[in-house]
Amino acid sequence: MNRLYCLRDPWKLDGPDERFRFAETTRIIKDQIGNHFESIIELGCGEGLQTGDLCDLATRIIGVDVSARAIKRARARQIPNASFQVGNLNTWNSEECDLVLACEILYYLDDLEAAYHRLTTLGRWSLVTYHRGAFDRLDPFFASKPVRRETIKNENCEWRVVYWQRN
Repeated sequence: MNRLYCLRDPWKLDGPDERFRFAETTRIIKDQIGNHFESIIELGCGEGLQTGDLCDLATRIIGVDVSARAIKRARARQIPNASFQVGNLNTWNSEECDLVLACEILYYLDDLEAAYHRLTTLGRWSLVTYHRGAFDRLDPFFASKPVRRETIKNENCEWRVVYWQRN
């Protein structure tokens, strides 16, 4: 992943489709989960583009990504209530948070059950997103889980937003 970040914004997350996803994800969080959190962990934060949309939702945001280059760029954004660390879902050791996000990262994980369990352990609420190309793999997995699902789409893309509360 670090090699991909030799390019700035390798996934075009600063484009209109991803900006739409960020805004819609934030809307769903506000409408369905809550308007303010003490702490949010954003796994797979990349260069911190979505973090900017999340900053009004929390007192403290911790962005985590496997790429040191991406983390360096995220830190340069100087989002006042955000800090950024190199790590991943399996290595991140933190206290429990109110909301953990894992947007657009499940594609890279082989053990979905372990990822689901880990996300549930990290956050009182968990939220993931994934694009249409992963529906065939991820929809059946989440069908057996106690989650809520919404679909967001624009003229170019479609995503699932899946969220759940730890019992």
